[in-house]
Amino acid sequence: MTNKLDLAVIESRWWVDGNHSVRPIFDMLAGVIAGNPYSYHYEMFNNAESIKEIVRRLADQRDTRYLYIAAHGNEDFICGPREQISRAVLRNLIADVRPRQLHGVFFGCCLFGEQVEALAERAKVTWLAGYTERVDWVHSSAMDLYFWHAFYQSGASRATRAPDRVTQMLLLLWALLIRVPYMFVELGFRVTLSSDNTSYSTFPDDYIDGSEPKDEYLALHNLVVDFIKTNDPGTWPNTLPD
Repeated sequence: MTNKLDLAVIESRWWVDGNHSVRPIFDMLAGVIAGNPYSYHYEMFNNAESIKEIVRRLADQRDTRYLYIAAHGNEDFICGPREQISRAVLRNLIADVRPRQLHGVFFGCCLFGEQVEALAERAKVTWLAGYTERVDWVHSSAMDLYFWHAFYQSGASRATRAPDRVTQMLLLLWALLIRVPYMFVELGFRVTLSSDNTSYSTFPDDYIDGSEPKDEYLALHNLVVDFIKTNDPGTWPNTLPD
């Protein structure tokens, strides 16, 4: 059991009158994974300037390697309660992060997953994730919790080298696609990966030909299938030593 998650959750206010929050979900995650509901960082943002200040500050801290950004969104921007925050602002913000500061960014927003490839063109992180469909708040929050729990349970969060992070993430993504296809089909979950900051690929689009794995990824897919067949639900493939 790890005593910290290296995770920061950054959330916008959802509605003018009344509000829900993803915070209880991550309190539960942190309690289950780390035995401490305060083992991650939480802040709220309301406009472009505030999210820029938060991300830049957190990216300089050693205990922040992963960001989860929760807000309303569409194909071109995410929403703070005071203004829309454009793709260009977020692209430049992530591009400004020095290599090895942040490893992954997850956008818990409707439709903004359409932009993970565009953001990856300048990003210095290993992976960017998001939803390409308009998602129900409860459904997507449940899938977010499932993803992060699997991410930590699989050991993907412990990989230190970028190539290892990509390998671990691919193992996890194949397993998620097999176990919860709803996440990828109905919600349009997409993850763009890069181990060298120059080239990238997006799962599952670049890894599947029709409905079958492409030949170059068949061995990896079969490894995950064999793992799932021989292990209990709730366990996840891991190629790195514990």
